[in-house]
Amino acid sequence: MQILWPDSGWYAIPLTSLVESSQVKKVHQKARLCLHPDKLQQRGATLPQKYVAEKTFSILLDAWAAFVSQDFCLTRDDSGSFLYSFENQQEKLACSIG
Repeated sequence: MQILWPDSGWYAIPLTSLVESSQVKKVHQKARLCLHPDKLQQRGATLPQKYVAEKTFSILLDAWAAFVSQDFCLTRDDSGSFLYSFENQQEKLACSIG
């Protein structure tokens, strides 16, 4: 599902690009710059775009806080699928490495 407008400057990030914490941090920073209210003002965003960006920016900040506060581990199993672990629970992600 795409919630940002086509010329927002944002593009989908493949899950394989988010394996390490440093990669997640880099993508998070890019997303913050794309959605920051001051940047949108400079780019002449419409009122509906500002509203969507404001809500998305808030969710992004909450998600980052949750990410940095969790004991998060991402590994691959023998089939090449990603496994992630939060609070000692393992779930298999619907993503496999080609």
